[in-house]
Amino acid sequence: MVTVAFIIIIVAILFLLFPIAYVNGESMKPTLKDGQLLLCTRLGEVKEDDIAVFLNEETERLSVKRCTKRASVYNAGTDKDEYRYFFVGDNRDNSFDSRQYGYVREGSIVAKVILPKNL
Repeated sequence: MVTVAFIIIIVAILFLLFPIAYVNGESMKPTLKDGQLLLCTRLGEVKEDDIAVFLNEETERLSVKRCTKRASVYNAGTDKDEYRYFFVGDNRDNSFDSRQYGYVREGSIVAKVILPKNL
C-alpha cells in the first residue's frame, strides 16, 4: 500500500514539473506540427530561441511560440525588474503572435518545451 501511494505522489510531482502540451494549429510549422505532443518543464528560465507555452492574455488561451526577445522591465509596483518576452511563430505568415499583441509577461509563461514527440 505504501509503495502505491509513493508511486502516485512521484507521478503527480513529475506531471507538475514536466507537463505535457499539445500543438493546435500551423503557426509553428515546420518545427512543430499540428497534433504534436510536447514534453515541457517548469524548471529554468525561458531564453531567446526557446519554445514556450504561455497564456495569451489577448485570446485567453494557451499558445506555443518561439521566444525571439527577452527584455528586462522595471516594475514600480513591486520595485524590481521583471522579464517580458516577445514570442513569434516559426510559420511567420500564419501566426498570431507578439507582432500583434505585444510582449508577454513573465507570469504568463506556463512552461518551456524540452521535447517534441509525434503522435
